[in-house]
Amino acid sequence: MEPLPTAGLCRSSGSGMHSFMRMANTQHQYLVEIYTRQFRRQLRINRKKIVHGTQFVEELNGEVNDGLRKRRLSYDAESNSRRDELAQARWEIVIQNELDALRAFSSE
Repeated sequence: MEPLPTAGLCRSSGSGMHSFMRMANTQHQYLVEIYTRQFRRQLRINRKKIVHGTQFVEELNGEVNDGLRKRRLSYDAESNSRRDELAQARWEIVIQNELDALRAFSSE
């Protein structure tokens, strides 16, 4: 996973709104990656439950998707849809730390 772009760099490079939207999509993609890695981690931890059927996997999938949805809403609200540069910078640090902590569950 590449290092997160900074809010200032993303807003000033490219063509204004296009760059702003690209940064928004990138941050949401990083959040998806975090929750994907959390899902993989939980599957590995609970692998013995999987042999008894798929109900556990389906429930875990629902929990992870619900968590992601709430996290994206929180991110958008706290960063004022990426307009609050200080909040954006805090989120970038949190996201990068979480990606680093879950590196073992990356697909790369």
